[in-house]
Amino acid sequence: MKNLSEEVRRRIEENRAKAIAIKKQKEAERLQAAAAQETNRKELKGSEMTAPANANQKGVSMQSSVVSFPGQNMPSASSSKAVNGLHGAQNSNQAGGRFKYSYNGPHIRGGQNNSDAYYNNNVYNKNSSKPKQSTTTSGIKAQPIIPRVTGLCILISGAEFRLQCGYNAKLTELLRTFPGSRYDASTRHYCFRLEHMETLLKKAREEVPEVSITGLPTFIPKVLRSNVQIHTEDVEMSSIDPKLRKALRPFQREGVLRGIAQRGRILIADDMGLGKTVQALAIATYYREEWPLLVVCPSSMRFAWRDAFLQWLPSITEHDIQVVVKAAEPLGANQVIISSYDIVSRRSEDLMRAKFKVLIFDESHFLKGYKSQRTKVALELSGNARRIILLSGTPALSRPIELYPQIQCLAVRNWPVVHDFALRYCNARETRFGWDFSGSSYLDELHILLREVIMVRRLKSEVLEQLPDKQRIVVLLDPTLVRKQDRQAAYLSQMVNNIGLSTAERRGVLIQYFAKSAELKMSAVCKYVEEMLEGDCKFLVFAHHSVMLNAVSELLEKKRIDFIRIDGKVSSDVRQQLVEQFQSKTSCRVAVLSITAANAVTIYCIRNNVAFGKSRDFC
Repeated sequence: MKNLSEEVRRRIEENRAKAIAIKKQKEAERLQAAAAQETNRKELKGSEMTAPANANQKGVSMQSSVVSFPGQNMPSASSSKAVNGLHGAQNSNQAGGRFKYSYNGPHIRGGQNNSDAYYNNNVYNKNSSKPKQSTTTSGIKAQPIIPRVTGLCILISGAEFRLQCGYNAKLTELLRTFPGSRYDASTRHYCFRLEHMETLLKKAREEVPEVSITGLPTFIPKVLRSNVQIHTEDVEMSSIDPKLRKALRPFQREGVLRGIAQRGRILIADDMGLGKTVQALAIATYYREEWPLLVVCPSSMRFAWRDAFLQWLPSITEHDIQVVVKAAEPLGANQVIISSYDIVSRRSEDLMRAKFKVLIFDESHFLKGYKSQRTKVALELSGNARRIILLSGTPALSRPIELYPQIQCLAVRNWPVVHDFALRYCNARETRFGWDFSGSSYLDELHILLREVIMVRRLKSEVLEQLPDKQRIVVLLDPTLVRKQDRQAAYLSQMVNNIGLSTAERRGVLIQYFAKSAELKMSAVCKYVEEMLEGDCKFLVFAHHSVMLNAVSELLEKKRIDFIRIDGKVSSDVRQQLVEQFQSKTSCRVAVLSITAANAVTIYCIRNNVAFGKSRDFC
């Protein structure tokens, strides 16, 4: 055992000595290689300084040692965090549903795009398949130099782009002296005309080869160049009904003119309450010779659209309009067909045979599902139509992939395929399950591009001065009629302030508390309604809780006042009948409405007086 132990120790020492020797040998080789590389670098530097003289004397052909690799350090819509940090591109992935698509096009990994169809020749030495090496006069091959500074072009208007780039003295001087350049102090970047992009990139490629600049995707200039609009000065709006034409406010008139300039293909994405319906009616009426017209909208808005036609277009009668209520209902020869998205998805063959040339898609964000049946039918209908008007107050600008089907309906010329679109604007990523298009990137650029070619969008804050006055009055109820002393209400008030409650428990207590507060205010609210009955006008009373709705209804019955009531127990068909009764009958003075059930019901009052029962219940 003693001899065996000595043998083992001897072998261990031998192996250790061998390992140390190998380590020393590798270290010596590494130092030798580093020294050789440093020698080559010095010789290369010296040869570059003497290259012109040597070339003239001996006829030696010199080759540049500065080389860019194709696709390397190239920023893209799905670039890495390092590139995003350099250029300030904001990329994000939404927490909602994820979009996966299979793609048979050019294979792309790691956010690098090798497709010639996506980027033009804006990346230096893009056509070279292998890194080039320079040869010095001594015959030593130098290692290629990878560009450490990268740049990215981003669209900032329909005519300009911005070059976001890291610092390079030679490049900065080139950008400063380039004809037509403009320095933006807010972003600290240079801006240029769109038509100068190719010239700028070519010049940078020649004079500053150590910098790699990625130009705009090829589809952006093509889309902008193909967007030829009609001059609005030449538009004659006399074909629009005078009543509707005179009712248009200035910003609405601009939207109508823009829609006509786009030849009837437009996405009106104005904020809610800015009159998208009247703008759509005006554009559709301008092309009335091409009717019949198909209006596709949510189910609850079908009769509201019918009423809008009758209100704003006196030349249209009820017999000219067909509201499709059931899927089995046959289509007539009416000028206007109004249907819901669900019915349209089930009646695609009948609608295709009708060959509608003018389409209105209300709440077009219903078409966000790229593979849904309603989207497929909408695309088929749009393929046969000449005028397509999309309306949406929430156009999903934060999730661009949901916009793509709507853009497809408008058939924008030279618009990119979904994969190229997602690479630029959806922060597309390839996962083991397929491509993920649920993210977003370069949203400002996308917004600019959409505004230039298909979209008009105004917010209430932008056109507030043109909106009609809306008076909101907070009415203080008679305090003597409010039941303040109630044990249950006091108990619920204490429970609301109990910090020991969980979130779910607190929510339950709040619901009970608000319901109880409605009971306490019933007498005061009924008293105020009684005072409103003294006038001659019609008015609406909105409430949320059943106890408040019941109290107001009982008061009106007691007073023998003709009224209607719409709550969750009333079917959609009966709701519309009640609305018509309220608007047509002079004796019907009050509409008692549940906020939840009547949120999509359009009721026009003679004096537009609306009473809301309790501030916490109503909005």
